[in-house]
Amino acid sequence: MSGDVDPEDKTEEPTEKRLHDAVERGEVAFSREAPLFASLSATLLVLIFVLPSRAVVLLTALVGLIDDPAGWRIERGEDILALSGPILEAGVRFLLPTVLLLGAAGVLASIAQSAPRIVPDRILPDASRFSLRKGLGRVFGARDAVARGMADCVGTLDQVIAGMMPKGPARPARRRSALAFD
Repeated sequence: MSGDVDPEDKTEEPTEKRLHDAVERGEVAFSREAPLFASLSATLLVLIFVLPSRAVVLLTALVGLIDDPAGWRIERGEDILALSGPILEAGVRFLLPTVLLLGAAGVLASIAQSAPRIVPDRILPDASRFSLRKGLGRVFGARDAVARGMADCVGTLDQVIAGMMPKGPARPARRRSALAFD
């Protein structure tokens, strides 16, 4: 117990080398509220300045489709593509500035806190964690198959094997009561 050091009991500040090494390892303070604030601010800007003008453009593009529904014949696949093209184009023109502005605000807020830095220790795989035996156990193990939702596949395989076996005489089907609840 005497070897444990409480961080509050430290009296000396970290050295420049320790601070520099921590930054190189990517251990820097990062506020999650700053990108959130930037995204909310961008949302406010979008709602005030971008969407009103884009909504008029979207409505103008869709009014032609709504006013003349008989003008659109849907008999072949090409007809559906011809109809969906203007709708898709109008939707993209409506949403693209919003998506770009929100994404740019979040990225800029993250960059403003700390410059982007590639930290190889976080990217490179740890060779000591590779195990062929454990990997095959994960892929082909029954417990992990259930965890991945593959229990249905195991049941289906059981049914296929049972279907390949010779069958005995067929039993007559049971008659169900009309009063039975499903």
